[in-house]
Amino acid sequence: MFTPDASLHASKGTSTRNPRIRHRTGSSEDGELQPKKKQKTRSALSAQTFLPPLEQKIQENGTLHMNGHTQTNGVAKDAQHEAGAPEISLSLALRGTKKAVERVGKEDGSVTLTKTDNYMITRLRGLPDRLRANSDERQSFVFNTSDGYVLALTRTHALVWQYGDADSSPETNSFALPYPSKSSSDPLPLGSFVSQSASSSEPGLVVVMPISGKVVYWESILNATTLDVIRQQRHGVEGAVGSLLSGEVVVGIENAEPAGYILTFSTGRAAQLSLRDSQGRPAVSVHFLRSSTTHSSRGFLSGFTNFFGGGSWRRDVVAVRSGQTRSRGHRDVVIATSTGVIQIWEVAWGGQNSLRSQVDAKEDMLAAMRGANTIVDNHDGPSFEVLDFAFVVGDRDSTTANATDDTPDLRLLVLAISAATTSTKYCLVELSVAADTARVEMVHPIRCYNDSLGSKSASKPVLVLPLPGHTAFVIFNGAVVLASIAKREDSPDSQLLMDAHKLPEPFEDVVILSDTVGPAIIGSKSENPPNPRPTKSRTGNTHRQSTCVLAIQGAGVVRVAAFEPKEDLDAIERAKITPKTKIEQAVFFGHIPGNILNFSHKPAIHFSQSDVEAAALQISDQILKSTSPFIPVVTPSLDHQLKQRSDALRDLALHLKQNYPPLSRITKWNLLWHAEKMAAARAIWKTYNARLVEKNPKRRNSLLSDLVEMLHEEFKTEPVVELGEKDPVRQWFIKDIWRLEHIVPWAYNTVAELYKGGTRDQATLTKLVSEANDLSLGALETAFAFRQENISLYGLGEEPLVDGVLERGYEGLPEFWTSTYLIVTTTKMLVDLAIQLAIDNWEQPPGEGQPDPVLVKKIGEENVRQIQICCLSYTEHYRWCSVQPNEKTRLGGEHIKMSLLSFRPVQITKLAEIGLVDEGILLAEKYKDMGALVELVVEELHSLSLQETQPAISDEEEAYVRDRIEAVQDRVSGYFDSFGNEWSEALYSHHITEGHLASLLEDNSEYQSYLTKFLRKDPRWRKISWINDICGEKSYIQAGDTLTDLAHDEDDLWNKKVEMSLGKLAWLAVRDGKEVDKNTKENIQYVDKQVAIIDIQEQLHDHISPYLQAALDEEAELQLAMENCGTTATEGMPALHHLLEKAMAKLISRKALDAEALIDILTLLDRRPDSEDEGGVASLKFFLALQVLKLSGMEENKERKEMTERIIWRRCMISDDWESINNTEFQGDVEMEDKAGTTLLFQTLKEGYRSGLWEGSSAYRPLSPQQILGAGCTIQDLRRRFRRDPEGLLEALKTDMENEDRRFQEFIRKGRLDLWFAGVNEAAKKSVRDDADAAGKAAKEMKELEDGVEEGFRKGVGVGKESEKKGKETRKGG
Repeated sequence: MFTPDASLHASKGTSTRNPRIRHRTGSSEDGELQPKKKQKTRSALSAQTFLPPLEQKIQENGTLHMNGHTQTNGVAKDAQHEAGAPEISLSLALRGTKKAVERVGKEDGSVTLTKTDNYMITRLRGLPDRLRANSDERQSFVFNTSDGYVLALTRTHALVWQYGDADSSPETNSFALPYPSKSSSDPLPLGSFVSQSASSSEPGLVVVMPISGKVVYWESILNATTLDVIRQQRHGVEGAVGSLLSGEVVVGIENAEPAGYILTFSTGRAAQLSLRDSQGRPAVSVHFLRSSTTHSSRGFLSGFTNFFGGGSWRRDVVAVRSGQTRSRGHRDVVIATSTGVIQIWEVAWGGQNSLRSQVDAKEDMLAAMRGANTIVDNHDGPSFEVLDFAFVVGDRDSTTANATDDTPDLRLLVLAISAATTSTKYCLVELSVAADTARVEMVHPIRCYNDSLGSKSASKPVLVLPLPGHTAFVIFNGAVVLASIAKREDSPDSQLLMDAHKLPEPFEDVVILSDTVGPAIIGSKSENPPNPRPTKSRTGNTHRQSTCVLAIQGAGVVRVAAFEPKEDLDAIERAKITPKTKIEQAVFFGHIPGNILNFSHKPAIHFSQSDVEAAALQISDQILKSTSPFIPVVTPSLDHQLKQRSDALRDLALHLKQNYPPLSRITKWNLLWHAEKMAAARAIWKTYNARLVEKNPKRRNSLLSDLVEMLHEEFKTEPVVELGEKDPVRQWFIKDIWRLEHIVPWAYNTVAELYKGGTRDQATLTKLVSEANDLSLGALETAFAFRQENISLYGLGEEPLVDGVLERGYEGLPEFWTSTYLIVTTTKMLVDLAIQLAIDNWEQPPGEGQPDPVLVKKIGEENVRQIQICCLSYTEHYRWCSVQPNEKTRLGGEHIKMSLLSFRPVQITKLAEIGLVDEGILLAEKYKDMGALVELVVEELHSLSLQETQPAISDEEEAYVRDRIEAVQDRVSGYFDSFGNEWSEALYSHHITEGHLASLLEDNSEYQSYLTKFLRKDPRWRKISWINDICGEKSYIQAGDTLTDLAHDEDDLWNKKVEMSLGKLAWLAVRDGKEVDKNTKENIQYVDKQVAIIDIQEQLHDHISPYLQAALDEEAELQLAMENCGTTATEGMPALHHLLEKAMAKLISRKALDAEALIDILTLLDRRPDSEDEGGVASLKFFLALQVLKLSGMEENKERKEMTERIIWRRCMISDDWESINNTEFQGDVEMEDKAGTTLLFQTLKEGYRSGLWEGSSAYRPLSPQQILGAGCTIQDLRRRFRRDPEGLLEALKTDMENEDRRFQEFIRKGRLDLWFAGVNEAAKKSVRDDADAAGKAAKEMKELEDGVEEGFRKGVGVGKESEKKGKETRKGG
């Protein structure tokens, strides 16, 4: 294989000036760099003295992952460093150097992109305009963190500036690169800073062109810029790498000062680049690393010659790091390959190099990674690759090793990967390398990152481990992983945690760049200040931070600072990646303008829904209480602070909705309620703040300040005066907004308390009520509006919400803060107070002590909105109560609902008293309050009609009034279409209530259907409805149905009879000469039966009316009726007596009796001895009772009908003394027949036979005593009639029925009633037959008489006619 010359030097522009001569330096760049007169061709830098730079403690890789190259001027030539090269004092290197810029807070103009308890990321402002304008241009960045510089390389230019500059467009040193690549797809140049020389306060630069191998070196960035400006032919010290292999390019440059730089090539070769010759003069020389020493490495190569000189040098070198400075001008260099081979080289500034140690750590790392479950096996074995490494710093830092030790003990942190098609696992492995051995000290799997989180890129991740070494940064193309590698110290706290198995996992987190960032991270470097300064985290804890800087394509420089991990008990939570931390980052930093971080990614570590919900509620609660560390407590503008908190709550909801699974319904509502309170509080503050800025020296204290003072300490946080908290109102807005539901009721309560305290004048009360309105409206109106507008944002878009109030779905939700009982009741009281105050002072002239008319008008107009929020709160409260499991709460909700329906129309109609008729109408329309709407419309039309008839009205006013009337009437007409039956019912009810019945029936053709529905819907309007059925609908059948339905429920006897008769008449009117249908015929028969029952009741009333003549009132009438007609039959039976008295009262007052009550009177009515109404009520009362039973239609309830029938027969049989009748001693047949014929049993049986009640298809037959025994003597029997009566009444009735039955049985046993019944029954039949025979005989005799009279009449007429004929003939003849 080809082995290049190791002693190529650049000599074309080499200076010959003695380097020990120090020239004067000045402020003028030209005077310093440009010679006074033309001399031999030499480098413009030759006037300076070049000294070796200060020894570096640690050099991290800032360029290995970047694709670029550097340039030099001059031709290479051989030169060896002289063995006697002068010793350089370290103090010279410090001459002119700049102190590291301390970046504390915002002094550098940086913007905090995110901050947690564990780390902080800030974006530095400085970025050259050229790079900002050409963000799509390929770029690479190199940092010099010790001096605060950054180098940006494009294909054609290099730009240098101080990245900590607070100016967004920093002062930039920009110059064109010599020999730029011709193709835009070529690798970018590689570059590195060079330590300051003694003659310059600025660092120098070295740039390497990857393809051509050209090298260019500038002693200072100022020289490079100046030379570019004056366009000199020479651009610095130039040289070249030498002959590159076919296809070989330079891929990396590592600063190994003072021993130069290490170049790595795509073929796996490495070379040492020197920028000084043996005399300390600028010169470019390249020496490929090789070694003739044989090392017994563990399975890799036996010599560096083989490593880079033979076929085996084609290895994948993944990282080169500069280690400790072993002696003056000497530096260790550590090289790692992807397969896990670690080599330690010693290089010197004269170009000498040697391989000190080599170890193959692959198997050791594989075993450790497999134990940590971070190995992915492929089909051909375990997958393993080393990506990068860094030195472990601190007390184990390799730079602290004994420089004379030939076998230094190195601690390396290696980034390794194990990947397959479906799985990728990264881990950090800490290696201890000594001589030819390697030992794994620790394995840290990276769990928070997988390739799906970052954009795909060909570049490999980079590992950065800044001082003090507690946190490692793994930098991917679009993400940064922060992992704590600090070893746990033995302490009491850690021992306690270990014993409790609560020792936290090392902290680990990932930061993802936004998708808007192009190629993402294009440069990185650790920031290692000499003494890492303590920094306070967001919780106030002090930490030593570990910091690195990143270059972001198009975005500039970003600083990532990790805080030192702690070992105490509080560190358990801090070390966890919690959903709260992730959500807080998105909420408080995600919307910062220009934030390049992506907080919406799906974390590799998944959180449970319960943890996410708990975190969301905690964050929201902290925002509401201003306890979040991201919320400022003291700000000049409280409104700004409130807006910041409102925005944070909105961002929280948006982030949760977009990036997490749907939360539970209760959590969503709680988050929404928090946001509502914040919006409401901000509205209240605005009105309060506007009042504060009024320049009114006479202004009294604000209502809000009085309110906060009166508020119970349970509902506010008392200000701590010692801490400067002197404003209770601001204190409440900062800390107590979460208790807003307690302050809203006090809008009214404060006015009431001040009134009780002596504030009585109308002017002051008006001001108080105005401010109370501001608070109430600001809170509730804002809250309901916010809820309606943002319901979808909180994932509740499917909830049935109208005007901010749920229509349904209150189950499982706590009480809504906008409708607590106190808010509901006090809001209503405030509305009543405000409207009455406005009415009392409306349009009153201003005067001393009088309310301000402007405030009065304001209060009046605000009442429209106040009524709305009052209705909303009431509605929400009763709906919530209605679904609660507690019955008391449900009843309370029903009471609230009834209260709302009661006072709402009153509140709405009162608006008309202050001229807000239209507003009242709109409210009535909105809430469909038809009662209020009808009243407002009717009153408005009436008022307009009166105005129209005023004699003094002008033509213009009259035209306006007419137009107004027409507009209102048109609106009314539209209500029938808009509200339908609801409107018509309210309108027609109002007409009836006001006595305008005739206007309904006169002309209503346009809305006839609404009138008909209205009248037929409510039974109360049936007395009007039947008229509408005939006059409006022309339906006689419906009119008949309506009348009979009305009569069925009619209480007045006369009305009932008239309504039944009119109903029958209406049905008959349908006939029109034709046979009526079956249904109508049945209806007519029903009416006839009902009228017959009414006739019997009238007969009964006529029967008792003679006994009532002496009564003065109805009470006396009842007393007389019971004394004369209701004592004997119910004697000793109080329940039956009460039943009779109750029915008798209705009979006397001519109330319609039901069939059973009428039967009670007929069967319990006393039989007076002096009664001589044979064939009247007294003798036929039991027959009439049976007749009523038949007419009532009780056959449908057979058991009830049979029980009633048996009771009628029992009372009939016990109404006579059968023991006396049975005593026939010394009595003849005629006397006994007369005696039996006077019994009510005989009269009843005879009338039944005579009327045909017992014959034919009739269901009624005379019942024998055996058939009626025990009738109604059980609770079950009585329950058939008295279904709703108490058990006590049934027991009393049962006792009385048993007494009746015992008397009945006594008559059977002693009076042989059962035998007498048969005889009396036959006698009744015989009497009916005899009466029929007598009637037939009398009819026959009457017929014969009539026939005789008629015959005589005919004969008499004939004789007369003959005599008349003869008379006429005689006269004619004469």
